[in-house]
Amino acid sequence: MVNKGKSGEVSLVDLKRKSILMGLCEKYREKWDACASKKQLVDMALDSNGIEFMADAIAFGWGLSKEYLMQEFGEFMNGFYRRQEEGYASEMYIGAHGVLSAESTLLLIGYCDDIEIEIPEHAVCRIYICGGSSVRIENNGKVELLVYGAGNNIVVKNYGGTVLRKDVTKSKWVGHESDNA
Repeated sequence: MVNKGKSGEVSLVDLKRKSILMGLCEKYREKWDACASKKQLVDMALDSNGIEFMADAIAFGWGLSKEYLMQEFGEFMNGFYRRQEEGYASEMYIGAHGVLSAESTLLLIGYCDDIEIEIPEHAVCRIYICGGSSVRIENNGKVELLVYGAGNNIVVKNYGGTVLRKDVTKSKWVGHESDNA
């Protein structure tokens, strides 16, 4: 189990330690070690593998809390920051509400109460939903939903677009702790 501080919060150090014990690959361990700023950490979390890792950690209770993410990384979420590298854009919405137009290829939606996502015509988007989020999607494009864990409430209004949905009911990481820890 992840060690928790006085406040009961999982810290970034705790998350890294737990991730290593659960089999974080050498490439990502080196990427994490090389991060010298919060922006670099967010960029790593929002790449195509990191975003999946974040959704799993949030959904299955071994990751960072909504409060921790908002306090430590708030300037990089909820429309204030878009990672644009490797030919695609990605964003993170934590504890957000309201309406947003999907302008990025990848979106992480975590701990969100009442958020509406508009997918424009001809847009292609993959949305990772976790943390008991309540999400309405108005789809005119092509969207792939990856729904992590239980307790998410998702309503899709499809206006001629394509929707693919995959429910992830079990953590890819939990249960893979090293016996040498």
